[in-house]
Amino acid sequence: MLLSTLMSGRTPSASYEGFATADDMVLAIDTSAQQTAAVGDYAVVQMGAKSVTASLNPETKQSAYIRAGKSTTKTGNQRTIAFEVDRYLGDEFQDYADSIKYATGQAAIVNYVYFNILTGKGEKGTATLSLSTDGSGNAEDNLAVSGSLEKSGAAPEAYTWGGASGTHTAAIAFFGDITGVTVNVSTFNTKVSGEAGTYVFTYDGSAWSETLAQYGISTTGTPAEGDIIKVEFA
Repeated sequence: MLLSTLMSGRTPSASYEGFATADDMVLAIDTSAQQTAAVGDYAVVQMGAKSVTASLNPETKQSAYIRAGKSTTKTGNQRTIAFEVDRYLGDEFQDYADSIKYATGQAAIVNYVYFNILTGKGEKGTATLSLSTDGSGNAEDNLAVSGSLEKSGAAPEAYTWGGASGTHTAAIAFFGDITGVTVNVSTFNTKVSGEAGTYVFTYDGSAWSETLAQYGISTTGTPAEGDIIKVEFA
């Protein structure tokens, strides 16, 4: 299943309030050969999925100081998302994972998004895709496959599902003091005349580099100098 198919007819709300369940989390990866697919064309981990477990694996360092004892400093995270699925032949995600199970280095690295379907908020990054089992089970059991995504390269960026309009999608990343970003894809499409690309908006302390409303972009939180919004439109 493609992400655009999953999200068709769904409108996440950044202000949603309530309990979240495991089923509300969406994991999707880029299965294109060059890793250049639009986010809406990412393959979703859903068919036959029994579990998707995300962990941060924080890394820390301890130092001892005179008359203060040990002090712990967090130095980073190693994002890992483990999955277990029953094998379904013909599923975009499963077929791709199986096709690169012997890949090493750059060939095993994929783009991914992981976000809450209720709010649209989550993260976007790159990770190494590995299979730990590619077929296990007893007689008459479904064939079980398990593996993981482990962060590779830069830390994941904040991400908000921007929706889709016809064949167009908008993936959003933002940095700084703002707390959320949404985009009306139809309005954005009209403003940029359907031209795909990466659009960057910066805040100089008094105003955005472009009038966000003209692009159908809305933000939450108070912007500060240096805030950035990046929209990947495809």
